[in-house]
Amino acid sequence: EDTECMCLNFREQTEGGFCHCGRFFKVREYPVIAIICHPEYAAEADAIAESLTPQGFVVLTPRYGSEHWYTTKKPVFDEVQRTQIYMADLVFVMNTNDEAMEFLEEEIYWAQDLQKKIIYQNVEEVEKNEV
Repeated sequence: EDTECMCLNFREQTEGGFCHCGRFFKVREYPVIAIICHPEYAAEADAIAESLTPQGFVVLTPRYGSEHWYTTKKPVFDEVQRTQIYMADLVFVMNTNDEAMEFLEEEIYWAQDLQKKIIYQNVEEVEKNEV
């Protein structure tokens, strides 16, 4: 059991990658984070995504485009946002001021209905690297 495929070393391997003989490949599970925020803070959401991705997280961020695009294509954007939340293990809500919370109300309810873990963060803490 310790030396025949799948050997003990491979079964206990914690990192992704091939076993020592190259026959088996272990897939590491990467946590998926959906960042939701007011369009004003999209650049900060991108910065957080850039810092989390090299750590092995899969980060889904909103793509608002121009204000005109967002207002004319809101149903499409809402569906994309709901899909990202559905796919996520964790939902990170940026900028928890009153305006942002009102803007994100539907997404937060959706995440709660799906029983997703939700973290609320204020942008000032993000800018100070307190995340």
